[in-house]
Parts: sequence; C-alpha cells; structure tokens
Amino acid sequence: MKLKNKTLLKLIPVLAVGVILLAVLTSVIMGRDDTKKPEESAAETASSSIEASAESLPEEPSVAEESSAEVALRDISTLPAGTEVTPEEIKQKKTKKWFEIRKIKKGDEVYERIYGKSFPAEKGAKIKLKDLRYIHLLHYNFDGKIVVGELIVNKEMAKDIRDIFYALYKKKYQIYSMYLIDDFWKTDGNQADTDSCDADNTSAFCYRTIAHTSTLSNHAEGYAIDINPKENPYIIKSGDHWVDSDHPEIRYPSKELDITQPHVIHDEDDAYLEFAEYDFRWGGNWDDPDYQHFEYIR
Repeated sequence: MKLKNKTLLKLIPVLAVGVILLAVLTSVIMGRDDTKKPEESAAETASSSIEASAESLPEEPSVAEESSAEVALRDISTLPAGTEVTPEEIKQKKTKKWFEIRKIKKGDEVYERIYGKSFPAEKGAKIKLKDLRYIHLLHYNFDGKIVVGELIVNKEMAKDIRDIFYALYKKKYQIYSMYLIDDFWKTDGNQADTDSCDADNTSAFCYRTIAHTSTLSNHAEGYAIDINPKENPYIIKSGDHWVDSDHPEIRYPSKELDITQPHVIHDEDDAYLEFAEYDFRWGGNWDDPDYQHFEYIR
C-alpha cells in the first residue's frame, strides 16, 4: 500500500503537466481563426481609423482641377470694367500681360457697344474702325483697390497709352473709374462727355466736337484722353470769372487749381510726367486750362 502511494505521488506532476498541455492545445485549436498577432491587430485598427477619417473629409480636387481653377482665377481678360481683382488673382509679377491692345471688329462685343454712339453710324465720318484699338487694363481706384479699366484710342498711340497706364499702375496712381464713354450715352457725344465727366470717369475716344464749337475734337479720332475730370476740370473765362466749361454756375477764384488736393494733375504729378515722357500735350498749360486733357502730338 505504501508502494502504491509512492507511485501515485510520482504520477501526479506528470498528470498535471498533461492536463495543462491538453488545455493549451484545445485553446489553440478552438481560437485559431479569432487569434491575431498584436502588431496585425494594431495595424488593422489604424487602417480602419484612416478609412473612417477619409470618408468624413470632403473630396480634394485632382491636380488637373486645381490647375484649371488657378488659370481661371488669373484670367481677367474677359472681366468688364469696374471689376475688382486682388493681387493674388493676377500674380503681381506678371501684370503687364493684362494690359492688352485689341483690334475692334464688326460684330464683336466692343463694336456692338460703340456703333451708332461714340463710333458714328453715318458715312463720311473722319474715323474708321480699323484706326481704333480697344485697351483692356488695370488701375487703382480712389479706394486703393485694383480694378479693370477700358479705353478706346487711335492705333497710332495705343502702345504709348498702354505703357503709360502700366507705368501709372506700378506707381499705384489712382483713377476714379475708366469705362467707355458709351456707357453714358443718351443723345449725343457732347451729352455723353458731360455725364462721363460728372461721374469722374476717365475716357478717350468719342466722335464729337470741341465743347461749344463745331470743330471736331481730338477725341473724335482717338488722339486725346481725359483723366479724373472732376478733380481736373476744363476752366474757361466768363466775364470776370473763371468757370467750369460744362457747369458755368461753378466758379473758381482763379484758373490755377490747388495742387495740394488729391488727384489734381500738375507738372510734378505722375500722370503729367508719364505723358510728357511720350511727348503728349497737356491741356493744363492752355490759356483756358483743360487740366484733365492729354493729347497725342501727330
């Protein structure tokens, strides 16, 4: 009996080991499909989180879409006058390409705007369509914002005008507005000119006579331009007074303007200096001074 007990005691550890091994083997067999390595489980969890985050974010544009949006943002060639743009939209280092000279052709958008207005419909006029050029450009307004402007001038001075206004743009010279005079048309060129000046609009070509005369103006052939006319009026002598040529009820103490006021053109003003560089004649030097007026010397 003692021998049997001793034998049994020796078998107990062996049996215990066997039971443990059996339990482990059973666990492995039963849980093989559900058991994952810790690193595999962590990787899959992270992957699931990334996928979930991606689904919650808006789709980003493709490279092609981004490129297209960027080009569209910088293309201002079709924007109408008065449209405000930002330096970021036009890439300041390449702004000269936005100072464009274009031919005007029958049936195009510009032609439809001017025909029968600033460009005469009657035969025998002293100007032909082929002699004119449309300029689409940029300028700073009185608020210091960059806006689109437009002019029509004679082709002989078109490049000079483009370069002058590009130089003024780089100097941030302020111009109140710059629309074609046709935007102010009601009855005729002189009426449109008066309304354009009253709106402080800078303009050039308009087939009309010199105010209060029957003589064609240099504007009629696109050889003259008026800049910031409200600040730079055309002053004439009337009796003992100097008055505004369009509004004689407006009197001036003398024919000299106060050059300390903003936007007044004088012989040290950037506009005067730039036009003088290209040998334009300034109306501010006339006996009846037309301070807004610059004309091309042919």
